[in-house]
Amino acid sequence: MNFTLSFIKLDRGHGHWDPELLEWTGVIGKIIRGEADMGVGAFMMTSERLEVIDFTTLTSDEFSIFYIRKPNAVEIQWEVYVEAFHTDVWLVMIALILVMSLVLTLIKYKKMKLFVLISENCWSIWGIYCQQGLSEFPADNSRRIISFSVIVSAVVVSASYTASLTSLLAISESQLPFRTINEFIAAGTHRLIAVANSADHLMFQASNETVIQKIWPLMNPDHSMPHNLRQGFHQVCHEKVAFHITSSYRDDYLSQLLSCEIIAIPMKRIQSSSFILPLHSEYSKFFAYHINRFKHNGLIGRFKQQYKTKRKSSNVTFSPVEAQGIAPVLGVLAVGFIIAVLIFMTERILHNYYNKLRNAKMRKLQKTIEWRSCPLGGDFQLRNRP
Repeated sequence: MNFTLSFIKLDRGHGHWDPELLEWTGVIGKIIRGEADMGVGAFMMTSERLEVIDFTTLTSDEFSIFYIRKPNAVEIQWEVYVEAFHTDVWLVMIALILVMSLVLTLIKYKKMKLFVLISENCWSIWGIYCQQGLSEFPADNSRRIISFSVIVSAVVVSASYTASLTSLLAISESQLPFRTINEFIAAGTHRLIAVANSADHLMFQASNETVIQKIWPLMNPDHSMPHNLRQGFHQVCHEKVAFHITSSYRDDYLSQLLSCEIIAIPMKRIQSSSFILPLHSEYSKFFAYHINRFKHNGLIGRFKQQYKTKRKSSNVTFSPVEAQGIAPVLGVLAVGFIIAVLIFMTERILHNYYNKLRNAKMRKLQKTIEWRSCPLGGDFQLRNRP
């Protein structure tokens, strides 16, 4: 084909229907008015656009991405001390303690109270798992074998728990406020923004899906919507908003637009995009053929990897455990210390109270004994008998 290329760069975006001017703006408006023959970019299909322009064969399928500012502080991980083991492991440990306690009770049971003996054995086995020694070494071989087995299992469990807990605490990740669209709606912590009048913006208004319709009330008013990526990321860094983008961009390109650290949260919602042509264009089949050929040859995939979605290699970085990580341990120690002090004070008060009562009874008893042992006291009793 013999033709020349001339490019028109627009700052007004892809375009939308302006009800005041009664015309399409942006690139779509240029295509409709015949000022351009093709729109190159990630144009998403909507029912309104399909009525006025043609779309080429799909060039890419992109995930909807919500960009938010990276949370600064790492939240206190109260549940991590339980998550070190799966629920099944905890249940097995509890069952093991109960079974071993019952076995030791049956071996040791003679004339002692059964409940007291089971309680002692439970605390003894629990003490083994807490790395405490036995109060007395078993005398018979059967209890020695059971105690040795419990000690070996306690060493393995303790080593596994320590390793799992250390790995969970060392890899301190920022706690994301949401990870899915439903969590975003339920959390309600962020407002939603998108480039004004773009397909990323209007899709929430035009969609008939229940989940998407629930998001629309969470969007900022139209007058506060950004007009380009730079304004959008500026709002992300200075306001509590989530920036909805369908296209992915290179890290080195985004770094030029950012003044803070951001996190990309894929919403697992795929949006298809393609180039646009005038309605009923004679070149639709031509572009469809060559785009499919480029897909088959892998050129479009190579273009994405090299120029668009190239990402830096994500190396896992390990940081030392921070104060927030051991806060639950310190909290448990503090609560235990407070309870111990309260119990100690209560015991001291009760001990002093019972000592006073006992001393008072002893003094009264001593006076009675002294009075009865006194000769005058005996004569006085004899004289006063009726």
